[in-house]
Amino acid sequence: MRIACLTHFYIEENRAGGELMLHALLKALVDAGHEVTAYITDTIKLNSNVDGVSIVYGARPDVVLDTCEYDAVVSQFQSAAFAMDSAKRRHKPFIYVVHNDMWQTSRTVKLLAPRDLAVYNSQWISDLNTTTARELVVHPPVDRQAIKTKTTSEYVTLVNLTVPKGADIFIALARRMPQVKFLGVKGGYWKDAQMDITLPNVTIIDNTPNMRDEVYAKSKVIIMPSTYETFGMVAAEAIASGIPVLATPTAGLKENLGDAGVYARRGTHEIDKWHDALHDLLTDKPYYKEVSKRSIAQSKVINTTDELKEFVKTVEGLLDANIRPRE
Repeated sequence: MRIACLTHFYIEENRAGGELMLHALLKALVDAGHEVTAYITDTIKLNSNVDGVSIVYGARPDVVLDTCEYDAVVSQFQSAAFAMDSAKRRHKPFIYVVHNDMWQTSRTVKLLAPRDLAVYNSQWISDLNTTTARELVVHPPVDRQAIKTKTTSEYVTLVNLTVPKGADIFIALARRMPQVKFLGVKGGYWKDAQMDITLPNVTIIDNTPNMRDEVYAKSKVIIMPSTYETFGMVAAEAIASGIPVLATPTAGLKENLGDAGVYARRGTHEIDKWHDALHDLLTDKPYYKEVSKRSIAQSKVINTTDELKEFVKTVEGLLDANIRPRE
């Protein structure tokens, strides 16, 4: 079967959670023997192929799907309206990957038809939506065996140096704890909003596809003081190696981390709680060991391998149901 995907960014240019999850979904379809082409609207570069997914850059979102043949179309974020319109006009299944609870997203979910599929990145996002389409929860896929590592426990780490991801908390903690080494990893998106941090105990590195060796293998604690997080792939990857995660208690992070998470709220008067929680993890060895053990156990709770298999099975069911008998 031929699967078309329409999206604004892809992992070669934008290694963020949404793009990484989308690629995992498309790769699973490729591995099942389907032909998958991703049309990228907001990046202009040479066309390529990643893990069997053919990638076409510089596509016009309003016309590109009308120039190709497909049996189903996949999309997410701002590209979804164009993809859904094309699928409806051609009576093809539309697979909508849902990453947030914003009103535009919920409105799109309500417009899905019974032949369509809504793929939610977390259970709490699924619980917020109602639709006549088929529904499936697929948490952002994490290959625990590939990502887990032994850590040198050198750094307290933040990934994505923007205020929405908690760079302000990161800076405040680094200033309060000059004896602690901090690692800041530039994000895969909001590249112009990455904060410039020049503190003697802070090391900054560029965004990297090798998170295991360049980030997790050096991190003692991951902090995620996010203002909004629907799941948090960094947290899921970190706990696979037993690295404790100190995080804001968003619905997504709590679903992700469960009892393994160490939580602190954001706010002007909350920095003391972040400091105290981090200090406990860095200085109380039995406590750290306990949280690390809980983290490894939690990393096994969500089985994304089975979720991906169910995703492929469900998509193939949509495709089979949409094939009309030839006259």
